[in-house]
Amino acid sequence: MGRIARYLSPLKVLKYPQPGDTGKEVRDAMLEEFDKFDKHFPDGVFVEPKETKEPKVRFRALSKYCAEHGKDPEDLTDEEREQFIIHE
Repeated sequence: MGRIARYLSPLKVLKYPQPGDTGKEVRDAMLEEFDKFDKHFPDGVFVEPKETKEPKVRFRALSKYCAEHGKDPEDLTDEEREQFIIHE
C-alpha cells in the first residue's frame, strides 16, 4: 500500500479550473491526469478483487472512448462495449 501511495503522491489527478479555461481545456487536462494515474493500474481495476464472478468494466477507458466518438455509453454497440469488459 505504501508503494502505491508513493507512486500516486506526485499526481494532481484533478486540475482546478482557472479563469478563462474552456470546458474542453479542463476536460483534456483531467483526461491527461487520469492517464497518468491509470499507468499505475494497467488492468484498470482500482479496488480489491470482488468475491463474485461479475465482469469488471474499464470505466475510464470507456468514458474516454465515448468522449472521443461523441457517444453515450448506452449508445454503444455490443462490440464497442465488449472492449471495455474484463472477464475473469
